[in-house]
Amino acid sequence: MQILGTQTGIPTVASITAAPHVARVLEGDLSSLKLGDLAQGTILRSTASETVVSLKGQRVVLPGMAGFAAGEEVAIRLVPRGDVKFLEISRPQSQQAPQLNLGQEMTGKIVESLGDGKYVLNVAGRAVVATGPDGLTPGMTLPLKVQQVVPQMVFQILSDVTVSERMTAHLIVENLPQRKPMGTTLNTLLDALTQFLGKAGAKPPPPSASQLSNLLNALYSDGNLDAAKLQELITQGGLKYEARLKQALGHPRELTNVARTDVKSALLSLLANLSKADQTSPLAQSAREHLQQIELQQLLNFLTMVEGDQFQLQLPLIPGSSETAFMSIEPDDSEDTTDGEPGEPGHRVRFAVATESGAVHVDLRVNPARLRLRVFAESDDVVKSLQHYESDLRAALQDGEHAIDIRVLPLGEMNTEDHGHFRAVSEGIPESYHLINVEG
Repeated sequence: MQILGTQTGIPTVASITAAPHVARVLEGDLSSLKLGDLAQGTILRSTASETVVSLKGQRVVLPGMAGFAAGEEVAIRLVPRGDVKFLEISRPQSQQAPQLNLGQEMTGKIVESLGDGKYVLNVAGRAVVATGPDGLTPGMTLPLKVQQVVPQMVFQILSDVTVSERMTAHLIVENLPQRKPMGTTLNTLLDALTQFLGKAGAKPPPPSASQLSNLLNALYSDGNLDAAKLQELITQGGLKYEARLKQALGHPRELTNVARTDVKSALLSLLANLSKADQTSPLAQSAREHLQQIELQQLLNFLTMVEGDQFQLQLPLIPGSSETAFMSIEPDDSEDTTDGEPGEPGHRVRFAVATESGAVHVDLRVNPARLRLRVFAESDDVVKSLQHYESDLRAALQDGEHAIDIRVLPLGEMNTEDHGHFRAVSEGIPESYHLINVEG
């Protein structure tokens, strides 16, 4: 059980009414602060010689100010004093902790990490300095329960998620803005490999460059996507690299096979073997970018598998093209019915792709007795074309063991809940509680 014990309660900006302290800015970027605007800051360090304040993610250095303590939350306003920048800092009149009841549940946000397991925690509209487990980082939101009120406030972290999982979620949120579809990074990498291998030079290219090129072309040259190909892409595309290494421990031949047939292994080998001059080349840049996308997807799947959510992956559709299909696979134990009887547990696959004619979303649910397929298309022409082949598709899927249920529908007929599921799939962001509640 994770515990946060509070030390000092500090009112928020809204409750600060004491006379302001005016200090000259010695160091720091105040470009985000306009004259007269009120902002919230946190004292990071306060000594006789200087006071360091965190203001909108920037560290601002002021002369030493008596009476301020690390972790104290203050109101800050930029005030005019000729050409010199001054900050008007309001201090609280009291140091009362938030008024909470025993057993009350709420969320708290980590505002600052003060080191040695101490954090500034914003809870119930007030900031407190709390002692907690290592690994919490600024921006994390935690579900809390009041376990003790006196002599000090003590919170229990309700989530059973480990600190490493919270750190994983925070890494994901930090890196998602830089995320690109796998088809885009793969296409860039293939172009860079072709140019690099075709470049005449005094030294031959490292064998790892040819190995990566051959592996990528073998994996993605065939446009047909069947079950065997999907398994190959999942296994060799880099998402299971570490798991494959673990399974191969003690088996030298299998370890060699993993190194030879895994995209992540080939990328790491290439980056390790490029010359110093080539470390800044377009090939090195595109290799790092594709590796980053693989590792971000691994982080996403780590969290979703912990939560029992869907396994997600991206499939570049056509070599030489940036088109990418986003796919999720998850257990399906919903209350689906057949002839009024409860359905059996099975699996659900969602497949989303944006084409030149608009979005196409495929929803496949299969269990031992039934196969249910829904295809939703944004374009009316695509809907009509696919509906023309419905009977052919039904016949092709008929195996004598499953009841086949196929429908092709306009995207507008998809219900709100499924729209939410597919939005998460198409963005590559799992619908995980811990991702939703982590504020980057």
